[in-house]
Amino acid sequence: MGLWIGYVYLIWTLGASAWFLVLLGPSATNDHWWPHFTVHKTQTFLGDLFNTQLRLNQSGSYSLCDARFSTSKSYVSDVSPAMPRQVLQAPLAFDTVVTAMRKNSLNWNIRMFAHYCWVDVDRIYELSTTQRRATRCHVKYSANAGVYLEILLRNVDSASLLTDDFAVPLQVAIFEPMAATPRGLAWVNAMFHHTWLPVADEVAYWHASGLSYWQTQVTNYYQQGIQESIVIINALGHAQSVTIGQVAFTQRPLSEWTLAYAYNGFWNDLWQCQFNNYGLVRHSSNATDAAMATWESTVYGIVGNATVVDLVHSHLGIFGSIDVELVTAPEAVTALFTAFQTRMGQERIVPRQTLSLSTPCQGPGNDQT
Repeated sequence: MGLWIGYVYLIWTLGASAWFLVLLGPSATNDHWWPHFTVHKTQTFLGDLFNTQLRLNQSGSYSLCDARFSTSKSYVSDVSPAMPRQVLQAPLAFDTVVTAMRKNSLNWNIRMFAHYCWVDVDRIYELSTTQRRATRCHVKYSANAGVYLEILLRNVDSASLLTDDFAVPLQVAIFEPMAATPRGLAWVNAMFHHTWLPVADEVAYWHASGLSYWQTQVTNYYQQGIQESIVIINALGHAQSVTIGQVAFTQRPLSEWTLAYAYNGFWNDLWQCQFNNYGLVRHSSNATDAAMATWESTVYGIVGNATVVDLVHSHLGIFGSIDVELVTAPEAVTALFTAFQTRMGQERIVPRQTLSLSTPCQGPGNDQT
């Protein structure tokens, strides 16, 4: 009798173990212990979900079973080339900006697409090439840390100000005009001998200077690159990083740089100043009114009084002084889109017959309906 009980127990435990493995199988096929998780389905779904929320500038907690996420589509990897622009040219956290600038050389930071308004955070020395833009800077951009050249120079290696490819252009366009006044000379000396503050202290300095956000301008000079990841924490508390989007940095042909006429970059300003011995600081001795007055024709080759040129001048300003920035979608538009997605999701999961239109019929004496 005991032998048979042993056989039954053995068969039962083997069967239970096999059944347990069958139940566990779908979850054990990936590191997340997520049943049926695959790169081309589940991961792409998560990427779509998070990228949609990022495009709408949304944050918070969401259920994956929410009706508005029930998108009917072919799940192949699809990342918009506009995603890097939506992330990198929107306002960024100060600590992120400080860390990024310190990892890059002066040469690369100069090529960051910032349209500067001032040299110093005290807003004493202006950089705008037109009075119209200088006024716009005071009205719209005084709180934007991305329009102050000092913010960049404080966060690059001070030795590179003497050795980098842009050392001489910076000397001609910025440092020499600044050094012409006692206050400006003190600022120049501070830049050449600065040491990095801890990131938290640097961020505190920005806030103390009245700066509340960082944003650069939109350009199609190059395709920005980005890699986005999310962290999945499973039921066991283990965290795994998952990439939800990746776009490679790509240099575009100059012939495709259409936004160059709005502004062609700070590095081109520096080269132009070096070539013509101009100062870029407004009202400095070598930033003559004549030089600024001919900046558009000299740098951008815009001549004549064609109608389209006059329209741009009257509504936007001269070429090279136009600000192009990413504008976050208004909350009302975001709410409308979210409501539409929710309604469409709800309609997808109701019985199919409710989505069918009635068959047109012809009644006696009635028009066809």
